[in-house]
Amino acid sequence: MTTDPRFLQAQPSAEMAADGPAMAPHPLQTQLRDCVAEAADDLIRDFLEALDPALQALLAEARHASETRALLALGHALASNRPALQRAFVAAMRSAFDPLRQPVIKSIFDLDRLSLLSSEEMEEHIALGQLAEMAEQRGAEAGRQVQARLQWAARSFALPQLNAALAPRALPDAFALAFRQVGLTPPERVLSYRLVESQAIKAWPAVLQAALRLLDAMGVNMPRPLETEPATDLAAMISPATMQVLREARSNQSALADSALATALLKAIEPPLACNNTTLLTALAAHWLDSLLDDPQLPASFAAELESLRLPVIKAALCDSSFFTQAVHPVRKAVEDLAENAAFTALQGFSLRPVREALHDVAERINIHGQFALDALSMPTPLPDHLLSEFRLQIGKEQTARREKLLSRVRALTEREIEARTLDVSLPAAARAALSRGFMPLLSSLTLGHGAAAPETRQARQLLERFVDSFALCVPSDARLSVLLELCTTLTGMGLPAAYVDTVRTGLQSSYAELDREAQASRSTFEGRSLGERGHLLFTATPHKAAASPVAWTQPNAGMSVGEGLDASNPALQLLEPGQWFRVRDSQRGDDRWLLLVGVHLAQDHVSFSGFDGSTTLVMRASQLLLDLGSGQAEPLSPNARAIEALQQLRAEAAGRDKRLKGFG
Repeated sequence: MTTDPRFLQAQPSAEMAADGPAMAPHPLQTQLRDCVAEAADDLIRDFLEALDPALQALLAEARHASETRALLALGHALASNRPALQRAFVAAMRSAFDPLRQPVIKSIFDLDRLSLLSSEEMEEHIALGQLAEMAEQRGAEAGRQVQARLQWAARSFALPQLNAALAPRALPDAFALAFRQVGLTPPERVLSYRLVESQAIKAWPAVLQAALRLLDAMGVNMPRPLETEPATDLAAMISPATMQVLREARSNQSALADSALATALLKAIEPPLACNNTTLLTALAAHWLDSLLDDPQLPASFAAELESLRLPVIKAALCDSSFFTQAVHPVRKAVEDLAENAAFTALQGFSLRPVREALHDVAERINIHGQFALDALSMPTPLPDHLLSEFRLQIGKEQTARREKLLSRVRALTEREIEARTLDVSLPAAARAALSRGFMPLLSSLTLGHGAAAPETRQARQLLERFVDSFALCVPSDARLSVLLELCTTLTGMGLPAAYVDTVRTGLQSSYAELDREAQASRSTFEGRSLGERGHLLFTATPHKAAASPVAWTQPNAGMSVGEGLDASNPALQLLEPGQWFRVRDSQRGDDRWLLLVGVHLAQDHVSFSGFDGSTTLVMRASQLLLDLGSGQAEPLSPNARAIEALQQLRAEAAGRDKRLKGFG
């Protein structure tokens, strides 16, 4: 291994990427990759040797029998794949240094695609994030040194993303890739991360130390590498909005304290820039607020009001330097909550008035924090080393966390919406899969992109309604195919992977074909009965076999006696034929339902309907049904010619009655 820094210049190499154009890895990448792979091999060997005791410890902590069975199955899967797991883990750590490829895990957990993840995959994503935080805490100063040196090397030698190869996320991502390669299921991988937490995270500093020794030997040892040009970095972080706010405060003679403070701050940050504590704290506090205002989900109407907190935030930061070191600092937490709530409220289409009222309360509290800002300028406090670089990294993490949190809230909102629409509907497994793999990302993405009240989102909800209704036996096959075509076209148009769309299409085609066969068999059975059998079904007083099930009764309207119009010779009774599907008004629920007429009992003046699963779900007066049919609140689906004639006559009579009643009035 050479120690000459001149060797860090790019050299030709015989190593080529497996797929893509020929590209020689930089010597720093090559040697660092080999060094990290050797340390990773030691780490995974120790992990596998401690596997059995670690599993026994988890078994002792198991909360229920199903978790015990899952752990035993995981132990068997890991034991039978130890050599493969070792090879896959080392290969994953090596691949992070590949100049042409990015780890597969990056695309799997891209934040823009989180809405595609199932609940189990989302749980895995959260577990990996927690492991990354633990790795960062374990890495401590060694991790910060590695990141600083590699970021400097990435800029100096044109090696993009080199620092990501040893970022805190690198270790859990490598385990995730290895677990996938050996065929562990999502629930098994989530359990495996508990083993990684207890056995592997503690070994992460050893990998970082090995990398540091190599970087020392190769001369990559820059003092404070991320702050080599602090004046340039600070100048870029001071936005025109900050300058404008301070200039306005300076000219405001009605607030003398703020005017004096703004004068001092402008003296520090206007060219030529003075690189002192005042400049640093002002630039960082203003840049933090800019990161909130730059969020594309923040409503434009609210951004101007959030901008009013710029000077109060700067004042609070000058008074308390823990503003930059504590992620849950009360000022930062209060302002971040405002931005998050405004974004989520606007996405739902609700009024921002409550958030605006909360902003006034927050402004008063922040002003209390910053009431001694002018005095604080004359009493500078020592600042942590690398404050500029570390706070900028912290801002990036917070932006990612806010995006994830907003997406999780939108997912929960979409889940509740889909659950409410399908709560009382029996759907096949393929339909449930289409809801989670199709409508979930569709509605989530539209809500994030346009808002819940946007026309695009309302159109998707209408498609959801038609989709759920398409599983009724009464729906024609061409209507189902129309829904399927529109759904697949919509999912493809929103950018869902072809594999997702193909899975949805295949499953629904199979379910729809089964429904068509069932509907055809039902029609054939009913049409094959004799006229006498149909009459018996129509006028029998024997209760339906499912009548003992819980039912909902719809009472008759006032103005019509119970037995009115129920003479067996009444032509309107041709509409009440068992086996006919109806749109029925359910007064208990206050909405319309598509139900199958299964029993007509004239002696008791009631009819019974069943839902898609065959159980009796609605019983109502026969006279009430006739009233609803006459008024248009109920309607038969695809009636025959006789039923159409009877319906027209019934509605003509109802219209005549209404006319007479109006004339009487």
